Amino acid sequence: MVGVGIAWVPFEDEGALTAFRARAAELGGIAPVIRGPGGLGDGAIPAPDVQRRIRAAMDPAGILAPGRAWST
Repeated sequence: MVGVGIAWVPFEDEGALTAFRARAAELGGIAPVIRGPGGLGDGAIPAPDVQRRIRAAMDPAGILAPGRAWST
């Protein structure tokens, strides 16, 4: 994972948002919309996998907050 962050990006139209999301997907990311039309988009959200990898790296014994994770 290169990095995580928030960017407030205004788009002129739906086509610009679609192109931005396509580029984000090419780079291995996602581009959910927080405000305005668009929502989470059509692609799968990698959050459960990301959380599992972080937990495995930070808590390999699985003792911190057991059972509190994405259930997929």
